[in-house]
Amino acid sequence: MLIVRPGGLRVLPYYGKVDVPLGASTAYRNTTPPDHAGLALCLACVSSFHALPYGCQIGGGRAAALHSWDEDFLRGFVSLQVVRTLQQAMVGAEAATPSPYWREVTALRQLRRHRRRLSAGVELIVFSNSNKEQVLDEHAMDQPLAEWLRSTVRGSRTGGFRYLARAHRTKNVPGTAMLARHAFHAPRQVLRRVVTFLRAVVAEHPAVPGEVAHLVPLSLSYAIEVLQVNEKDVVRIRQLAEHIAETLAPHRERGVLKGYENAHRESRRLQEWLQKRAVSWALTRPEGRAEPFVTSDQWRLLFDPDGRSWLHQDLLFIAVLEQLHQSGWRADDAAARDDLDDDLIAQENQ
Repeated sequence: MLIVRPGGLRVLPYYGKVDVPLGASTAYRNTTPPDHAGLALCLACVSSFHALPYGCQIGGGRAAALHSWDEDFLRGFVSLQVVRTLQQAMVGAEAATPSPYWREVTALRQLRRHRRRLSAGVELIVFSNSNKEQVLDEHAMDQPLAEWLRSTVRGSRTGGFRYLARAHRTKNVPGTAMLARHAFHAPRQVLRRVVTFLRAVVAEHPAVPGEVAHLVPLSLSYAIEVLQVNEKDVVRIRQLAEHIAETLAPHRERGVLKGYENAHRESRRLQEWLQKRAVSWALTRPEGRAEPFVTSDQWRLLFDPDGRSWLHQDLLFIAVLEQLHQSGWRADDAAARDDLDDDLIAQENQ
């Protein structure tokens, strides 16, 4: 490859796998002139490859970098990461066992640290140029999810995010780490984890958990902004949730909420539960209440096999809990349970 320089032409060197991340052995190159091993690179490319590690998270045998077409975000991340990498190199810290999904956690924290609206999504790129293993994994996060995560650091969503991280906690993985993992690899699981968490709480303590006030508004915003659920459909679901909460509220027995939670475990059981309540509503509803217990549109949202019925059922479950919490419903014989204490929440967000 030739490049024009003051004073004449300069032939640039050729590079093999050692210098080009993920590049195959020079023996397999067929893009260079005869009798030349390796790949011809211009000076700018060589400089970029040499600079690449400084903008990466180094550890665990593989390097990781964040990329985005939002130049403001990318500039901020690279500048910060270069400083961190240089500090790590100077200190010469001993290798430690990395925490679960540490690359995803670092990316999540960088997203939430950014102060301007994101105009593009982000990619987590994990690669290795080892002689034993060449790896290039790209995990893309679309702009709506990236912006939603960024927005949770301020305003009314701040408290909800702490509970969201707590809902993702497992026996061996901190909540923030599992949330970061789902954000990059399985965005649909974010809402699923909230529902699973609330179901577990209801099953153990048949009363409306205090976390509902924090988690439900955040979950509904996630459904609309990230999962692209139609706002009109959310309104329909909340209308049905009001009817369900109205039928549950007069009953203060321990098993009332648990029975509703059990019905949500299977579509057929939920259908039967709603049908019974719909008949009772039609027979006993107060004078002047002309609306049906459940409309055909609401039924379609919940049980249409060609739609997103699982998602709408999850939204219905948490919306009913929200209605009961707002009305102050509590089973007479339910054990007292407060929402999560601040110390535990802080541990999940370190």
